[in-house]
Amino acid sequence: MSSARPPRLVYTSSRKLQSSSPSKKAKPEDSEEPPPLPPSDSMAEPAAAVAGAPPDGEEPRNPKMDFSKTDLLKLLSYLEGELQARDVVIAVLKTEKVKQLLNTSRYSKSANLNDPHAALYRDNLASSGNIASRQSSIQAAYSEHEMRLLNDQRVGVKEQMDSLAALVMQQRQTQGKMVEVLKDAEDRYKQVVQELEDERRKHEHTTAQGDDITYGLEIERSRLKQELEHEKETHKALEMELQKIQEQFEAEKNRQKQIVLLLLAERKKIIIKYIEERKRSEDLAQILSEEKMRVDTIAEGLEEESKKCLRMEADLEEQTAAYEVERKMLHQSLARERVLVEIKEQELEIQQLRAELDLLRKQTGIRHPTVAPQLPTKPGGLMPSRPLDLPEPQSFRVSVDSILASSSASMAAAAAAAAAGSASSGILPPGAAMISSVATKVVQPTATVSSVPVSGPSN
Repeated sequence: MSSARPPRLVYTSSRKLQSSSPSKKAKPEDSEEPPPLPPSDSMAEPAAAVAGAPPDGEEPRNPKMDFSKTDLLKLLSYLEGELQARDVVIAVLKTEKVKQLLNTSRYSKSANLNDPHAALYRDNLASSGNIASRQSSIQAAYSEHEMRLLNDQRVGVKEQMDSLAALVMQQRQTQGKMVEVLKDAEDRYKQVVQELEDERRKHEHTTAQGDDITYGLEIERSRLKQELEHEKETHKALEMELQKIQEQFEAEKNRQKQIVLLLLAERKKIIIKYIEERKRSEDLAQILSEEKMRVDTIAEGLEEESKKCLRMEADLEEQTAAYEVERKMLHQSLARERVLVEIKEQELEIQQLRAELDLLRKQTGIRHPTVAPQLPTKPGGLMPSRPLDLPEPQSFRVSVDSILASSSASMAAAAAAAAAGSASSGILPPGAAMISSVATKVVQPTATVSSVPVSGPSN
């Protein structure tokens, strides 16, 4: 529902609602119709127009026609509530009437079209603006005639009429309340207009008296302006003097700051020097105490070393005699081992020579009887015994002699190289290694005590 609907149309609708009610009673015209409301843009006029001074080019308005925005909104809310209530009542009445028409059409009989009640109902519909069709008018006549003919439905109709009458009374009460609210709003509006008139008169009186006050204020303003200029000049002179004092203060502050920094640097140097001297004296005292303890320890160690040397000399003499006996036994066992090693080496050489001899025989195609070689007294002197019955070719003899000679020479060179390698790398033969290990065992305690290496007995 639009808020721009004029109030005159609203009141007309409320009168139509009362005329269309079943009570068929007209509304008493007790109160006069309120004046039409001004347009909404009149609320944005300035205060001078409200006070009675119209703007240029417009006619003066009646102060009673100007409402405040709050009053207009309140009146609009009341009118909207009334219209909504009217729509609700219309919808309820239509629903009840449709129910009645449906019930009566179900049990309808021949209706009298000249029934006065049906005619009044049709006139009511025509006056309210709702033009019904012929069929709806006939159904309304049927319903009216049927309501008077059927006695069993009177109780329900009476209850419906009572409820409708109560609803009509409620709407009348609501209308009365709305009228009262409108009267209250109009009274408040008149009161506000009167207050604005009073304020306008006061403003005119104040404006008339303001000329003298304005002259006095101008004089006071000029005097205050002169005083302000004088105060500004005084303030400027004081600021210059303050700036000079601040510069002197800053210079003195910087000088004192430099002096303090120099004193702090000197103090720091003195403290560092004092700490270094104290640390140096502590180090010297600690070194002195360590030297004293070292001298005492060395003296005690020398006494113990002298005693140990005497004991070790006696033990060494005993061990020397025992080692001499053991050395002789080791020499004997070493000689036996050497002989056994030489025998094994010679056997290996014999086997190699036999293999070479068989290979040479196969290559030359000459077969000779197998003869066991005789063991020579020296290594490398293996010579196979020749059979007496078969002659040996000169070429084969020369080749065998050359092979034996080369093998003996290679064995001798290998023995010499092994001896030289063992001598250069410090690796001794098995017997010598055993003797050196025994000598190391004898020398180790002495080296631990006196830190002087002692060699074993020489051969």
